[in-house]
Amino acid sequence: LVGLSGYLCESSAIITDMRNWSVNEARLKKYPKKFKAWKLEQQLTYGLDKGEKINRKELIKHWLILKDRLGPQRRETVKFLLWS
Repeated sequence: LVGLSGYLCESSAIITDMRNWSVNEARLKKYPKKFKAWKLEQQLTYGLDKGEKINRKELIKHWLILKDRLGPQRRETVKFLLWS
């Protein structure tokens, strides 16, 4: 936790404010389908900003790509929420 105050929740050590600095978002936005899939993956993996929501239809639309990029527990949780 040293040096990461403000980025980690003390109770669960989960990153709550993640910015992906290794991706050129401006360039990726030129490919809307890839950008949307990447953005959804980031949101599912690192969480949402305050007030942000994921569109269920968009998630279902990109599910075939996303399901292989998520960890097994997260994949099963999202699958349960989408189709239960």
